[in-house]
Amino acid sequence: MTVTVTGQKELAAALQQIGRGDILRAADRGLKQAGLSIIADAQVNLRHNHTNTTGRLSQSGRVQRVPLEGGYDVGFMMGEQNYAGAVEYGRRAGGMPPVDALRSWLKKKHSGRNSALRAAAAFTGRSQDRLLTSSAWAIAKSIAKSGTRPHPFFAPAVNKNHARIVREVRDAIVQVLNRPNYV
Repeated sequence: MTVTVTGQKELAAALQQIGRGDILRAADRGLKQAGLSIIADAQVNLRHNHTNTTGRLSQSGRVQRVPLEGGYDVGFMMGEQNYAGAVEYGRRAGGMPPVDALRSWLKKKHSGRNSALRAAAAFTGRSQDRLLTSSAWAIAKSIAKSGTRPHPFFAPAVNKNHARIVREVRDAIVQVLNRPNYV
């Protein structure tokens, strides 16, 4: 049995003419587009997991170029605290989470005209601000004691887009190869 491949000379000539730069730029565009797709799907997952109350985590999604490595970092970068990791993988017991962040979360979650916070303040005679602070401390102590369960949002987005990453890069390169001046 014999397999004959034709067009090798033409392909080699086209690849030489295109040059490495065009192909790398095309692959780069494909990687960036795939990264943006991962971020978009992860943001949808955050909404479905009900872990997007303040929206800060969702808004921290980034696709950043890493020039020395020739690729991209795709992820959720929210300051120095690994909040994205705590949401994705859960948090072990031990150590208090930041009370201010929990207070902001509570305020966002329980704001509004008919909120439980307003009703509790009216019932107890304490200010809403004081109730927020004491509730945030109680939640922080509970998390320190028991931890939190995972709410995966990023890994499912990466898994969903795995084939798309390959396709985006491939399609970007094929577009360069199919340009009329290269064929």
